[in-house]
Amino acid sequence: MSQTPITVTYSLEEVLSRIERKIDKLDERIDKLDDKIDKLTVEVATCITSLNNLDKRVEKIEGTQKNQVWTLITLLGGSLIAVGFRGFFMGNNP
Repeated sequence: MSQTPITVTYSLEEVLSRIERKIDKLDERIDKLDDKIDKLTVEVATCITSLNNLDKRVEKIEGTQKNQVWTLITLLGGSLIAVGFRGFFMGNNP
């Protein structure tokens, strides 16, 4: 078995410089990705802060609504008692 020798038409210096350029391009892309990740991290932190503020506001609204419901129940109950009292005691007088 005889094999023909492989001939390389590129110089080693040229191949290494091409590899180096590709590595440099990859480094630039990684740096850009790092910058984007940093921006996303800041945006996520901002979103979390906004959500926490919204949670506080919703809790406040829920508390206010709960108070309003109890006030409404009290007013309706008082009105029913007053109407019942008036109907029972005032309706029986000749």
